[in-house]
This record gives sequence, structure tokens and C-alpha cells, in this order.
Amino acid sequence: MPASMRAQIAERNKKRRLYQRTRDPNHLAEMKSLSAEINNKVAQHRNEVYANRLDEINQEEVAETIADRFRRYHEMPPSDDETHNMVQSTISGFLLQNPIHPMNALGLLTSPRKVREIISRTPSTKAPDPDNIQNLLLKNVPRKTVQLTVIINGILRL
Repeated sequence: MPASMRAQIAERNKKRRLYQRTRDPNHLAEMKSLSAEINNKVAQHRNEVYANRLDEINQEEVAETIADRFRRYHEMPPSDDETHNMVQSTISGFLLQNPIHPMNALGLLTSPRKVREIISRTPSTKAPDPDNIQNLLLKNVPRKTVQLTVIINGILRL
């Protein structure tokens, strides 16, 4: 931070202390105008620093780093044929012994009762998820709305 900005901050702090001692509205007005000026200068300084950092960054290195990370995260792990075959045979045997709808095997189908249970267990004061739907709102949803699970399950079965 430039020395001139630090000096302005020190001046504003002196004005604040003076106002706190005297409660003179003129000192308050001076302090507020200095604060606004300092805030503008600090924002401008931050933008300049950020712009300078962006200019210094080599865009090709950034792109290569992002591409490497993407490759690492989306790489398939090495395949072990013996393990793969064992898992496949176990799943096949289970599905033969326990015939169920293929969508239920994947855990895609649910019932309105299960949805109501999940909604009732969520704490009302918990912060909303990224969808920004408050839990209190979900708890007060009409029963007909929860019945939509029947329609969604029907669509998934198609």
C-alpha cells in the first residue's frame, strides 16, 4: 500500500478519535468523507495490483496446468481383469437371486414416503444447499408436490 494512502488512513483515524472525544458533527463529516475517499483509493489500488498480477501470468502455463489437472482427475484407473470379472460375477449372481427393477438396482427410484422422511429429518435451521431452497420451505411443501416422485419414477422406467 502506498505511503500516501497510509498517511490518509492515519489522518482518518485522528479525525475519528477527535470525533469520539468531542462528538462534533463536523469531525464526523470529515471522517466519513476521508473514509469514502480511502475506500475508493484502496479499491483502485487492489484492481491495479490484480491487473498487474494477471499481466505477469503466462497464459500458456495456466492452460497447461488446468489441462494436466483435468487429465489426472478424469483418468480411468488401471484395470485389473481378475477384479473386474469377480465384481461382475458377484453382481450378476445377486441380481439373479434378487430380481428387482433395473432402475431400482441403480437406486434411481424412490417413494413419496421416503422423500417425506428425508425432508422431515433435515434440520430447519440448516443453511440452504447450492440450490438456495430453505429447508423450512421444503418442510412446508404440500403433499401433492411430494407425489411428483410417482411421475418421475414413471419417466425413469421408460
